[in-house]
Amino acid sequence: MVSSRFSKNKFLPAVAILGIGTLFLSGCSLQSDDSKVSTSSCAAPGDLSTLVETTGNFGQLSDIEYPRPFKSAGIQRSVYQLKDSSSNEIVEVNRPMEIRYALYAATNGLLLEQSGFQEGESTILTSLTDISTPLLNSSLLCAKEGQRTVTIAPVSSLTQSDTEGLFGLSPEETLILVADIERIYPAQSVGIEKTLPSGFPQVVFAATGQPGLTLLDAAPPADFMSATLVEGQGSVIKDGDQLVVKYTSWAWQKPLKVNYTTWNSGQPEILTVQAGSTNMSEGLKRALVGATSGSRIMVIVPPALGSTANVTATSTMIYVIDILGVR
Repeated sequence: MVSSRFSKNKFLPAVAILGIGTLFLSGCSLQSDDSKVSTSSCAAPGDLSTLVETTGNFGQLSDIEYPRPFKSAGIQRSVYQLKDSSSNEIVEVNRPMEIRYALYAATNGLLLEQSGFQEGESTILTSLTDISTPLLNSSLLCAKEGQRTVTIAPVSSLTQSDTEGLFGLSPEETLILVADIERIYPAQSVGIEKTLPSGFPQVVFAATGQPGLTLLDAAPPADFMSATLVEGQGSVIKDGDQLVVKYTSWAWQKPLKVNYTTWNSGQPEILTVQAGSTNMSEGLKRALVGATSGSRIMVIVPPALGSTANVTATSTMIYVIDILGVR
């Protein structure tokens, strides 16, 4: 899974979403937001956030400039459309996205943490949840692909306490977060539903897309099996592609227990379609190559096709995989 220290350790304390009505800043003009997200969830620009100037094209942040002293008691955000995009997708809770970000201390302009803006460093993949910090939610919610958000907030917006500091800063000091939204993925598979063939375990899905399985009262099949539950309309997956996925796996045994799932955290994973890689068996590769982006598939992998670079398979495994996109 691609992640960052910031998204794991700083952006996910159990605090409530904080936000107010939203306006978008495109170029130098303010525009009302026509997104599907309620404006009560999205931060608005303010007199201070509009004073922060960034240098560098989309995906390339060179520096920021702003007047000093610079201090904010609340959260403000300005949004700039730096890259043309025909997509109308917007950032929502539990929608994975690829972003580049940089976090600064406003007192002295010190770069505290960044991911993706330095040459050769990949973007991060993350997903907002209902326990994400106010700063992260306020910076990203309602934004669209190709936009850069500039958000200012007190240090306390990254913590669980109004009196807790981070990075050696006091809670009342101000942070500046710059984020470029490169791509937004669906929260679950999107496509045409298909009927599951006979011989497969019964599966049901929560509204979120998380699967639940009922095992057949039979011995595991000796052969590899794969079926499409939802047929996506995206690109055809090829050997070597990097996929953004959510999935659950089970060992074929009773009582049936989840072996691994991405759904509990809401964070997707990146799978490289290459047999023998860290998390890719020959069986999974066989199921994924030729499938389409947006699909949901069920795969039954016997031990002979189940080993990866790190694990030698001893059980028949069942996978339900939502292919959210190809990177």
